[in-house]
Amino acid sequence: MHFTTSTLLLALLTLTSAQRAPAKPQQTLDANTLSACSACASIVQSWTNCQSLSYPSDVTLAGKEAKQCLCNRSWLGSSITCRDCILLASGRDGSAEAEFLDMFAQGVTNMVTSCGSAGGSVTVKNGASCAYAYQRGTVCVRFEDQKESWASTEGGGEVEKVKAKMELPEGVKATPAPGAEEEEKDADKKDEKEKDEKEKDEKEKDEKEKDEKEKDEKDEDEKDESEEKQTSTKTTATGTAGTSGTASSATASSEASGEPEEPEGESSAVTLTWTASAVAGAFVAAVMAML
Repeated sequence: MHFTTSTLLLALLTLTSAQRAPAKPQQTLDANTLSACSACASIVQSWTNCQSLSYPSDVTLAGKEAKQCLCNRSWLGSSITCRDCILLASGRDGSAEAEFLDMFAQGVTNMVTSCGSAGGSVTVKNGASCAYAYQRGTVCVRFEDQKESWASTEGGGEVEKVKAKMELPEGVKATPAPGAEEEEKDADKKDEKEKDEKEKDEKEKDEKEKDEKEKDEKDEDEKDESEEKQTSTKTTATGTAGTSGTASSATASSEASGEPEEPEGESSAVTLTWTASAVAGAFVAAVMAML
C-alpha cells in the first residue's frame, strides 16, 4: 500500500518528536542491536517478507509491485525510532556488525524518502530490499536467520558490501523463499566439491613431495657409496705403487754396487752351510790339540 498524505505527516511528526525528545539510552552496535532496538522489529519483518519475492536471484521486483510490498504502514511509525536507536549507539569500531547496522540505518532513511516520493525508486533484487536516494545512492539489505545477513551501498559506480551474522528481533524469522533451499543445496554441493578437490590436491602435493624427498635421499646415498668406492680404489692403488717403488729401489742399489742380486732362498742356504763348516773346523782343531 502506498503512503498517503496522512501517513507522510505521521512520519514527519515522528521525526520531529524524535528530534525534540531527550537522547535515548545508547546501545552498543553488535549482533544483538536489532533486538535491543525494539522499534526495528516491524521493519525487519516487513523487509524479510519482501526479500523472498526475488527468487531466483536474477528476478527483480520494481515499480508498483515493489512499492506495494515495501512501502506499507506497518513499519513507518517506528522507522525513525529504529534508525535513531542505531545512530545514537556506540561501538563503531570497524566491526562487520557496526558497518552492517550503519548501512541498514542509511537504508531506512532511503526507504522512507523513496516511499514518500512519487518518483522514488524501491526494488527487491538479489533477495534484498533496496531503496535509492540521490545523495546516498542505492542501499540494499538482506536479512538471514542463523546465517550472515548482508548490506550494500552503490553510488558513483562503486559498490560496498558487508556481511554480518545478526540476531533478528524476537518473533521475526526470515522464511526461505521458493527455490531458496535448492539454491542453498547447490551451493553446499559446490562447496563440498571444492573442499574435496582441495584435499585431493593437497594429498597429491604431499605424496609428490614425499617421493621427491625419498629420491633425493636415495641419490645422496648412492653418491656417498660411489665416493667411498672411489676412495678405496685410490688407496689400494697408492699402496701397490709404494711396494713396487721399494722393490725397484733395492734392485737399483744392487746394480750400482756391481754385486749380483741373490735370490732370498739361496742366500739363506749359503749362510747355513758356512756356519756348519766353521763349527766342524773348530771341533777338529780342539781334538788335535789334545793329542
